[in-house]
Amino acid sequence: MAPDIAALSFLLSVSTTADLSHHVKVFLMHEQGTGGAPKYGTPAQLPLVGTISNPLSSITVPRSSKPDEGSVGYYKATTGQDVVVELAASERAGMFKYTFPAGSTRNNILVDVSHVLPSFRGQGLGQGYAGGEFQIMSDGHYEASGVYNNGWNRSPDWTIYSSTKDAWNSQIFSKVTTTSTNASNLELLYTSLYHMNLLPTNKTGENPGWESTEPYYDDIFTFWDTFRYSTALLQIIQPTMYEEFIRSTIDIWRHDGYLPDGRSSNYNGRTQGGSNADNVLADAYVKSVRGKVNWEDGYAAMVKDAEVPPPNTNPPDPMAPEASTKEGRGALPDWLKYGFITTKFSRSASRAVEYAYNDFSLYQVAKGLNKTADAAKYLTRSRNWRNHWNPKQTAIGFSGFVVPRNETDFLPVNPLTDAGYWGDATYQVTSWGNSFGDIHDMAKLVELMGGRDTFLARLDATFTPGANPANPNGVLFDATNEP
Repeated sequence: MAPDIAALSFLLSVSTTADLSHHVKVFLMHEQGTGGAPKYGTPAQLPLVGTISNPLSSITVPRSSKPDEGSVGYYKATTGQDVVVELAASERAGMFKYTFPAGSTRNNILVDVSHVLPSFRGQGLGQGYAGGEFQIMSDGHYEASGVYNNGWNRSPDWTIYSSTKDAWNSQIFSKVTTTSTNASNLELLYTSLYHMNLLPTNKTGENPGWESTEPYYDDIFTFWDTFRYSTALLQIIQPTMYEEFIRSTIDIWRHDGYLPDGRSSNYNGRTQGGSNADNVLADAYVKSVRGKVNWEDGYAAMVKDAEVPPPNTNPPDPMAPEASTKEGRGALPDWLKYGFITTKFSRSASRAVEYAYNDFSLYQVAKGLNKTADAAKYLTRSRNWRNHWNPKQTAIGFSGFVVPRNETDFLPVNPLTDAGYWGDATYQVTSWGNSFGDIHDMAKLVELMGGRDTFLARLDATFTPGANPANPNGVLFDATNEP
């Protein structure tokens, strides 16, 4: 919840040098912190004072010198026309409140149905209006099916601000306590908890795609990111919600055909590496999340990821056009045929590391469900990351790295600098970092790196300033990249 304060061609949520001197529009629907293409953004509003000669022009208003105010479930800003904008959130609805300056006789609320969030980074990614229904009444107010019917009648009274704070305190913040009195550390802790729990969104009962007795959660920040740090914590902080989330994830497979890696606007995508919903389900299974979870279906969904290549994204993803980035494992044909992934597929070395980890997740669930043959198969497949291990590849005195390869041989890399993106062999990680990735096979990893002492020395080098000749002022560990 916040007004967009940026030049019309950019968004505040995107790191730009945009002009922040004007309010563009006010939205209740944003997706928090996804790092990719912005989502939602309609219907947009803008409170205005005075005559509007052309409502279809790109109208903005200057910002006030008064500072904005924000807290859990509440945001307040003042425009340059002295209109006070207040936004508040409840479980299923958001509320606007506009206070116009005293004595103002020409007060307007501009509703911009056609406003959409702009494209992101020029990568062929964008969005447009996908339909909806708005009805303008004779007295000037409007109703919309997606806002009015499923929003207003579910919101509580105007005391929602304090109720929202109470809900956050009881459901999230009170679950984590500390004896620390350091104000900066406490701010970091509880701000992180707040951001962590903004997604996914509970849309149970509001899914336009299918009818189901299962819960429905949307706006899934990619499991590629979250399985590494937050999904397991949800089980501790919000166990009921977490069980519902697992059930919802399986139900998405029932109706859409594949488990999501990321999901928003009721649509799967994008998959950056492996089919990492497998890891989330396996983690929940081994930690005894049961309740109403149908684990036979959950395992079947994981097997679909492991055995059935998904159809290519339609249209193909311009960043990785050779295979699907929507769901599943796009490079699965090579994984099944060779036990490794060639550079025919983008992100091949990163995907190999992740597919191995995904297969270990299947092994864990198969073993628990007494599927002995499956468990043996997936345990064997989980070791195929080793087929990308080149013992002759060296860097700063260490030998052996996970590298890209073709059908017959390894391909040369610089393990310290060759960090890539969608079209490269490694995704957001160097070969140095990627080689530490298969923690499920740790004993073999330590052996391949030269034994315990060499492994520890290599791990120390990862965090030693100046160890990387290409970056003498930094370290080999890149804290900005998840792997």
